[in-house]
Amino acid sequence: MSKFIGRTEQMRLLLNAWKAGDGMLALLYGRRRIGKTELIRQFVHDKKTVFFTGKETKSQILIDDFIAQANLCFGREAVKPGEVTGWKAAIRIVLSHWSTDERLILVFDELQWAAAASPELIGTLQEFWDHEWKESPKIGVILCTSSVAYALKLLGSQSPLFGRTTLTIELKELPMSAAVEMHPHYSNSDQAQIYFICGGVPLYHLAFVHRRPFRENLTEAFLSPAGPLYREGEMLMRAEFQEMPSYFAILTALAEKPRRNKDILELMEAKDAHYYLDRLIRVGYVERIMPIAHRAPRTEARYAIRDPFLRWWFFFLFNNLSAIELLGPKESFSQIVAPQLDHFFSSCFEAFCRNWLLRHYIVHDRAKGEVLVGQYWRHEKVQIDVVGCRTQDRWIDLGECKWGKVKSIPAVIQELKRKAQNYPLHQDYSMGLRVFLHHSPLNPIASNVRIHTLEEMLDTNG
Repeated sequence: MSKFIGRTEQMRLLLNAWKAGDGMLALLYGRRRIGKTELIRQFVHDKKTVFFTGKETKSQILIDDFIAQANLCFGREAVKPGEVTGWKAAIRIVLSHWSTDERLILVFDELQWAAAASPELIGTLQEFWDHEWKESPKIGVILCTSSVAYALKLLGSQSPLFGRTTLTIELKELPMSAAVEMHPHYSNSDQAQIYFICGGVPLYHLAFVHRRPFRENLTEAFLSPAGPLYREGEMLMRAEFQEMPSYFAILTALAEKPRRNKDILELMEAKDAHYYLDRLIRVGYVERIMPIAHRAPRTEARYAIRDPFLRWWFFFLFNNLSAIELLGPKESFSQIVAPQLDHFFSSCFEAFCRNWLLRHYIVHDRAKGEVLVGQYWRHEKVQIDVVGCRTQDRWIDLGECKWGKVKSIPAVIQELKRKAQNYPLHQDYSMGLRVFLHHSPLNPIASNVRIHTLEEMLDTNG
């Protein structure tokens, strides 16, 4: 089997649930392309499995497909497609032909589509679980969905499966330390840029073929109408939401920079955006951020795109799809992407530095008590890229991030010191300063300000 990166803990949880001795009813969910199906395939590769995948089609076609997958698992035509017309009968007749003592796993992948076509399916699974599978080690069930909203509905109190799952895994993005393992042939700079675009979504990383330069991969996969990720942003949104114009308007506004609710409303020309923002937050695409400071006013709250790929897609592609199709991939890169690429990566680098500092506090400094890392702003006049707060030792770190080439590091330090004078430091706290650089300085810097480079941060990010 090919190398499988970064899902050790999830695999351990699945194995423990399978070995527990009773029935297994696992729910695995997460956004498109995050690696759910591959994780299940890795888990069941040495186990007898009926692997069914839901689709947007009629109920009987899905039932016949389930039976066909069962026949494939059994190695014989135990049941003929069309022989049964309901899910309860289909599952019953399939299991009646499984007469060995060997354990069997039933996988229902893309469950949201099967349940939409066959509303009785979830209730049928609940009935089998309650009366036959719960205390039987012979059958294990894995439910999987790429709709986070649907998964949360399944886990809700109104769901037939409420309180019944023996294992629930929300599969999240790979950390950067795992994702860069997929690109050992690239430089540190290219590894970081790939992560800034793809986040921790494994399938997006596979678009960067190791025999091609970074720019060529980016052009072919993202800017070609035939590329695998050209329409991915739209597909990702349609998997979760309806009323696309409102969601598209919000994400287009936030792709440029974090914004206050009132600014979003002005750009949308709408009276209320809370419904849409709440749903975007719920599925993890957007976050509400506050300045890290003592008694930060609520009026300073802003909304930002949390998902790296969506930020990339709405920043560069959404409003430029017609132009890209007219210009072609290479000219689109030169005219649309290249002029703004460093600007885009600058804000991505700031987010990376904040995440690195949080991990540094916890893993390296072994900080106790509450640890906060974010940024600080006050109106549009003061902007500090990184603010770290350790409550136990009453310490504040302020940081400046520079993705582009820096002509004078002492000038950057002086800029940070000027900003620090405008930070509302609590009287009981001490302050330190840090500068985060993409490129390593040519000469050592004599200063009490700590200097961190991308190379150092990648080396200590594991």
